[in-house]
Amino acid sequence: FYGNIFPCERCGNNNDEIKSLSRKIIESREKLCKNLTEEQKELLERYDDISCELHSLFNEEFFVCGFSLGTKLTKEAIE
Repeated sequence: FYGNIFPCERCGNNNDEIKSLSRKIIESREKLCKNLTEEQKELLERYDDISCELHSLFNEEFFVCGFSLGTKLTKEAIE
């Protein structure tokens, strides 16, 4: 998982709700940025970077937990 495969890239591609929410986030951010000063935009950018890093860590944990659970279920099914 560590940079070699990206399961999250495949998730949600066919989910209309995810697509709709993604569009709303993009539109809202664009509207917000129109009313911000440069300093506020930089602060928002830092916030986005930290938020992205946090989400990446969560995704890694979710992947590890899901993979571990799947392995345990497979092992039980084989036994």
